[in-house]
Amino acid sequence: MAKPSWNFSIFSYLFYLFLALFIHKSRAELSDVTGYLLDDVNEGELAGFGDFNSDKTTDLFVISQSGKDVILIIAAKEGQYKKKLLIDLTKHVNGTTITSVMPGDFDGDSQMDVLITTSTSPKNLNVPVSVLIYWGKREGFVVENKPLVIDTKMRQQPLVMDYNADMIPDLLGEESSSGKRYYWIASNNRSFTRQEVVLPNNGTLLPMRIPHSNAFIDLDNDLNPDLFVTSYDKASKKQIFELWYNEIGSGGWTLNGTLEPPQTDAAFIGQAVFTDINADKKMDILLPICSDANCAESGIYAYSEGNWTLMISKFMRADKTYKFLPPGMAEEQPITLRVGDYNLDGYPDVVTVLQTEDNGEKKQQAFILYNYDCKAASCKRLGRTFFVDYGAPLSSVKDAITVAFFDIYENGILDIFVTSRTKKGTDVHAFLHGFALDACFMKVTVVSGLCYHDCGQNSPYGTDQPGPTVSYETTRTDGTTQVSVAGQLSQSAYMSLQLPYTVFGLGISPNFVDSMEVGIPTPADSTSVRKKKWTSIIPNSQLIVIPHPSDDPSSWYNKLFIAPMANKQVLYTAAALLGTCGLVAIVSGVLQWRERAEDKKEKLVDAQKFHFDAM
Repeated sequence: MAKPSWNFSIFSYLFYLFLALFIHKSRAELSDVTGYLLDDVNEGELAGFGDFNSDKTTDLFVISQSGKDVILIIAAKEGQYKKKLLIDLTKHVNGTTITSVMPGDFDGDSQMDVLITTSTSPKNLNVPVSVLIYWGKREGFVVENKPLVIDTKMRQQPLVMDYNADMIPDLLGEESSSGKRYYWIASNNRSFTRQEVVLPNNGTLLPMRIPHSNAFIDLDNDLNPDLFVTSYDKASKKQIFELWYNEIGSGGWTLNGTLEPPQTDAAFIGQAVFTDINADKKMDILLPICSDANCAESGIYAYSEGNWTLMISKFMRADKTYKFLPPGMAEEQPITLRVGDYNLDGYPDVVTVLQTEDNGEKKQQAFILYNYDCKAASCKRLGRTFFVDYGAPLSSVKDAITVAFFDIYENGILDIFVTSRTKKGTDVHAFLHGFALDACFMKVTVVSGLCYHDCGQNSPYGTDQPGPTVSYETTRTDGTTQVSVAGQLSQSAYMSLQLPYTVFGLGISPNFVDSMEVGIPTPADSTSVRKKKWTSIIPNSQLIVIPHPSDDPSSWYNKLFIAPMANKQVLYTAAALLGTCGLVAIVSGVLQWRERAEDKKEKLVDAQKFHFDAM
């Protein structure tokens, strides 16, 4: 009896054929959902993000058009966002305007508080700012009526960081009266203790630049956040970047070195931002620069492996030139890039605001800059560059002043918010990202973890925390290794609009993430960095890391939630697999039927044969 011979490659082909039919790459599009999401009440300026009501969704903090109120926009995983008035400045302070909002848990009770800075002249950055903290109340999720006012004014907006690694955010700034640099160290009794920043041998510190790019970020790749401080040398009129390392066993923060911008004579040097540009698991610096006073020569530099690289030398499209907004035109806003993996390919992209002139009319629009592979000689060091999408996804917003990434429906896909200038003041616009379903992601949020069991009325997870570092390692479909690293809430001043979570794009790789490692601020007297590694992470998931207790990484918790919208890919894959199995079952059934028919035919032939042995 002849048996059918099968070639397994046929089934592989059929499987991938069905996979291609069910999983197709669609064009990523942005939809303006402002009217629906914000219910047509979108006045104000987006100023910060944070989970104020502890429902594990990130809310929005908006400064009203008058500059006297902070409006909380409460996020929802589905449907419209809701609004409530959170802070009315006129009840406590008159004659000042809110210039920034920095959410955080400044008393360690696992309830989010709100720090604001105010100024009597918000358009003049040289005017000292007052710092007020409104304490959050769990009952009704509001703030207490009387804020804490920091005892002295500061020369510039402070950096929120964790100096003593107690998971209660502290502040770094300069006292306006003396010009001295201080840490304002917070405690759980709602008070701050000042500690002056000093150099060994009574060295002299340069004044911090206004506006600055100060950051609480890992600079030496040990998962322990360090300090990046922007200072200014008045004698040489140069901006200086100070690198303060928090090395284990060093006894505290030490000035490890300084760094100069690539163009020290540039007219404007924007806000430095930190990201892993080329996905090598090392933190890089992106720096926007205007070479001339009109910003006609606008470019982006990257600092990696000890060298500055010019990634974009000029923004050009046909015969039209685009440029950054000179700081005088953007009022109090410095030139800022904001990073996030928009297309989930494993490499961080950028959003920023550019200006162009069309028929004598100046236009300001938000643009997406895609991070893509580059083989040109100019890209030899990093192997990456930026491609500016000059199309029209965000062109509906006129006179844009800020743009930021945000995950609107907590599905691991980065959407976009734009703040624009209007005749009345400012408006916020929301754009939903309709992304292709064939790329995977991993979304990580590291909370304070001050309480986990027997927390009473406090949140069992804690609140958004500045400084944690997250890295991962996985294997691509072609067998190569994919890695990356990111910092959480590393910057807080001058509308940095950083997210309290990190979204890592994994590309078209549905494999498990091999490992994820998280590090948090570590005390100076520790013998090792506070960090922990998890293995075999499910892709398309949201992870909440709870470092409790903070000094025992082996006991840290990791809560994993599968993103519902991202699971459509799993459904498509399952449908393709079921379809393939169904086809295989049909083919097997047909072959089985044919084999039985052949067997029956052979039996009939055997029955009709003449048996000579019977004679």
